[in-house]
Amino acid sequence: PSGTARTATSAPPRAPASNKKKKNTSRRVHADGPDARQTRMGSLAGGVGARRPRFLCLHGFRTSGEIMRKQVVGKWPAEVTASLDLVFADAPFPAEGKSDVDGIFDPPYYEWFQFDKGFTEYRNFDKCLAYIEELMIKEGPFDGLMGFSQGSILSGALPGLQEQGLALTRVPKIKYLIIIGGAKFRSPAIADKAYANMIKIPSLHFLGTSICSSQISPLQLPCWLWLVVG
Repeated sequence: PSGTARTATSAPPRAPASNKKKKNTSRRVHADGPDARQTRMGSLAGGVGARRPRFLCLHGFRTSGEIMRKQVVGKWPAEVTASLDLVFADAPFPAEGKSDVDGIFDPPYYEWFQFDKGFTEYRNFDKCLAYIEELMIKEGPFDGLMGFSQGSILSGALPGLQEQGLALTRVPKIKYLIIIGGAKFRSPAIADKAYANMIKIPSLHFLGTSICSSQISPLQLPCWLWLVVG
């Protein structure tokens, strides 16, 4: 059976004046194309009792769930996307500035939280965590998180925050991570808690074709138990 991917439809907070007229175009989509047979969340694949792992997908800064869906579906091997149950969600806050993908992908654009130039101070971070938890309750249960860019920073921090009892306390433990273009929070207020212990859950990291394990930023290494395959 084909895998399914969905765009979560939870409504973001009201947009500021500059974004007020833009409608949320998020919709339910499918991993192997919009004409694929619809299947329910938690449907089976690979034989009786073999449920596809369900991932909540967190998009990049000032993009959207629909944009991330386009970046994954049809780009990754079909046998990979068919084996995963992917839910692409919009971030809670409309973009407060110009998007880097403007002119490449259509709006609307969203961001998970706001930050200063040094990426050490964050605004609306607690609201972001609460929003993600509500998404996981409404659309879950989820087995893992898949994040890109700003979404990958969140995905990499959430298992540690959950372990500390500081986030996602009402949902099952995160079991898997897919990190695309990852990085770490720089603020000690978050980093000291999110990365207090080594993250040992299975994780897949996309670091770019020109980056090898010896070139990984020291900011990324301490909190992960690495298994290098290749």
